[in-house]
Amino acid sequence: MGGPVVLISSSIVQPGNSDQSGQTKIHLTPFDLSLLQIDCPQRGLLFPKPDQDFKLISRLKSSLSTALEIYFPFAGRLAKVENLEDNTVSFHTDCDGSGARFLHAEAKSLSVSDIVQPHGEVPDFIKHFFPADGLKNSDGLTEPLLAVQVTEMKDGVFLGYYYNHMVADGVSVWNFLHTWSMICSSGSSSGHQPLVLKRWFLQGVNYPIHIPVSEAERPPPQPSRELSSVPVMQDRVFHFTKKNISDLS
Repeated sequence: MGGPVVLISSSIVQPGNSDQSGQTKIHLTPFDLSLLQIDCPQRGLLFPKPDQDFKLISRLKSSLSTALEIYFPFAGRLAKVENLEDNTVSFHTDCDGSGARFLHAEAKSLSVSDIVQPHGEVPDFIKHFFPADGLKNSDGLTEPLLAVQVTEMKDGVFLGYYYNHMVADGVSVWNFLHTWSMICSSGSSSGHQPLVLKRWFLQGVNYPIHIPVSEAERPPPQPSRELSSVPVMQDRVFHFTKKNISDLS
């Protein structure tokens, strides 16, 4: 944390029910493994501040625990197996119920208007609204596969999160967030999307996939000299009205 953002608490939220019907290991496809050294995606959601009688933090934590019962791979960890017979390593998602990280922070001097700035520039403090920065998917060996930071502001709430690409893609994460939202608001998880746990492998591809140790630790390729001469891109804020969104959907 830094600047106007103060960390209040950090905890691990585990699934309310640790029985995952014997599902403990999810093998990873070649595409999954190609993302090992890529940064974990980070996203953020901005909400108006709820009524004072709404127990925001306790409600979010308890509903997250319930949501993790359904989407239990998010509560797991990335696991690595050393194959001594051929000097390779293999990776899989271990659905061990270790839990997701939940951070509670405050930024009482900031308001929603400080984030949604009319000139479109991303404020410097926004990086402190997220639970981590610079984590790679391979860090799932020691870090949670999902982390959430809830930052209470003067007139709003910012929910920042990261997820590990070894456990889910963007569609799966939105399904998870939708289910979590339903549980938090109504206590019901009915109608949630069923989980697809078995990865699809091409015919003839055996798993777990063995990767040479040097390949598993190799960083992603750097931009070529031609690309490195391109001006550095800047983050920007774009505003879409409610009508714009409805027209897109």
